[in-house]
Amino acid sequence: MAATLAYRTGCPHVSKRGLEEIGADVFDVPVSLGTIAHLEAHMSQALEQPHAEALAAVRAAKVRNVEETSWKRSGKRCWLWLAATQTVAAFVIHARRGLEGLVALLGERVQGWVGSDRWSVYAAIPAECRQICWAHLKRDFQKRIDRGGADAWGALLAGAFAHCFDEDADVPAVSVMLRKIDASKIQDDPDALVIFFKTALTTGWDCPRAEVMMSFRKAVDDTLIAQLVGRMVRTPWRGRWRAMISSTV
Repeated sequence: MAATLAYRTGCPHVSKRGLEEIGADVFDVPVSLGTIAHLEAHMSQALEQPHAEALAAVRAAKVRNVEETSWKRSGKRCWLWLAATQTVAAFVIHARRGLEGLVALLGERVQGWVGSDRWSVYAAIPAECRQICWAHLKRDFQKRIDRGGADAWGALLAGAFAHCFDEDADVPAVSVMLRKIDASKIQDDPDALVIFFKTALTTGWDCPRAEVMMSFRKAVDDTLIAQLVGRMVRTPWRGRWRAMISSTV
């Protein structure tokens, strides 16, 4: 009963009078307003350590998604911040929607990747650590499609993302479908702008118009690493990014 009453005061924002009524009508246990206040304090204390552990887990994660939304606390507007991984979600209630709130959620120094929308405060996250939410990008493209099919950016969504996996069918990736494309046909397919590989990139694939290549795969084999780096260095457009290529490679 204590957990239920504490939950209903924190999430559905039931008043203490309402909780007093639930205690009597649902649980057949009369509780005073003072007892309810004591239950809230006790529950907050009990959750303090698990909350700290959840916050530490999302801060240390390699990838997490973040979001914020308006919230009310004691009748005053504040902000509910969320950081979530595949296994952990941590919430922080903060008075600000700005950088102070983001720091309270992720800490002073961001580690790993952060997925977010385009709210301006997220620009404080280093670009190399940030991924714009694909669902938001998809909506942006759809808006352009709705304005008129001739819009090139809107049409981009239909075929921009593709894969060269062994699977012959399209592959879902979050909210985007990756269409199947043969590696030999990428060079002549102007709609293909973002290609996902497993090993084809290191085994002789060639695409002169490729501009950016990066690997998420953890590799320990020296030959595989050398093949991948060699492919990146030999791409014709590498000159644009020469400053980013280490001379020790």
